[in-house]
Amino acid sequence: MKFSPAKTARSRGVTLLEMLVVLAIVSMSIVLFAPMIVDAAGKNRGLRDAESIATALRTSRADAIASNRPIDFVIDVTGKTYGVDGEKALSLSSGVTIEFTGARELMKPSGAGVIRLHPDGASSGGAIRIVSEKEIDAIEVDWLTGSVRLSRERLR
Repeated sequence: MKFSPAKTARSRGVTLLEMLVVLAIVSMSIVLFAPMIVDAAGKNRGLRDAESIATALRTSRADAIASNRPIDFVIDVTGKTYGVDGEKALSLSSGVTIEFTGARELMKPSGAGVIRLHPDGASSGGAIRIVSEKEIDAIEVDWLTGSVRLSRERLR
């Protein structure tokens, strides 16, 4: 069997027309699916914030146990911030609100709530709710064990 060099060279390349068709298909799919991707990212803002708060609470509890001193975890509902008292506060994403239920006697004069994490692993307890457009993410801190639980409820 003999192959002609002209035929082999032609079968290896891609024509300009084929390349333009592929680029047009890719461009149309980006235009069609980009809004869905952006919308999906927005839906997870509350969950990302809730996971971040839960992680910060667990870390603060471990720090309280390791340092053998109580640590106050502050939740500022009006400022939409959270973090360990005396350290730089972290902000929530835009488009979400935060609700806090905890010990009234630990509240700051500014109105911010506090969950005190004790060296024995216990805490003052509290509940934090991150409300976004489509869901509510709840963080519960058990007062006896100091354990942090995260749950999610979808809104209709």
